[in-house]
Parts: sequence; C-alpha cells; structure tokens
Amino acid sequence: MSAVGSPAPPPVIAPASPAGVNLWLRWVVLAGLTGIAVVLWRYQPAGQVFYPRCWTYSMTGLKCPGCGVLRATHAMLRGEFGLAWVLNPLWVCIAPLVAWTTLAWVAGMFSVKLPNPMARPWVLGVVGGLAVAYGIVRNIPGIPWPQ
Repeated sequence: MSAVGSPAPPPVIAPASPAGVNLWLRWVVLAGLTGIAVVLWRYQPAGQVFYPRCWTYSMTGLKCPGCGVLRATHAMLRGEFGLAWVLNPLWVCIAPLVAWTTLAWVAGMFSVKLPNPMARPWVLGVVGGLAVAYGIVRNIPGIPWPQ
C-alpha cells in the first residue's frame, strides 16, 4: 500500500486540563475558607443559631475533644489566647498544625508544594491519641474544667 493513497489520521482532541477545569473550584474553596474565617472572627459562636452544636454533648452530656473549638477559634482570631486556652487547650496546641496543613493544602491547589506534617502517619497517631486522652480526662468528675 502506498502512502499517497492512505487517508489522513483523524485529529487528536486533547482532554481538558484538570487544572483549567477546576481552577474556578480552587477559587471557590479559597473564598469559602476565607468567608468562614471572617464569619467566625465577626460573630461569637455563643448564642448564634447558624453555628453547629456538639452532638456528643447534646445527647450524652459528655464533652468531646472538640467541644469549645469554635469559641476558642473565635477567641484566637481576636487575639484572646488566654480565653482560647481556657475553652479548649488541646485546640490551642493543635491549631497551628491544622493551620499549616490547611495552608499546604490550599497552596497545593495552586501547584505550590509545602511540606505537610499531617501526611506522616505517626503525626496523625499522636494527634489522635492526644484527642482521645483529652476527651477522657476532660470528662472525669472532680477535675475543674471550664464551661
């Protein structure tokens, strides 16, 4: 068969780039995180109906390791670290790690690589173990935990 009589191959249509297709989604996520931070900075969680309630505390009366995180985050965003410590000392210790992990995740959406400490399994184990221990200790009667 000669090359003169053969038909031309069909054109190849490249699939859309995932980066181009999801670029709007990246900006929506970034705007959503910023909006959540602004709302949490502006409106105190106590007394607001649009903030979620702790299901564990509502159903059992026991405080989970996350009880007080919204109020503590509100206090930290306003620079009141002493109050944040009173509300949830575990969160005050872990919040910088969570903030860096969130920053690494957002940077990764824009193809910027930052080290992510939460990607290591031992870090997740330590944080999870601390959360479980804190959840147990904060519910022992006789230990004066703040409300």
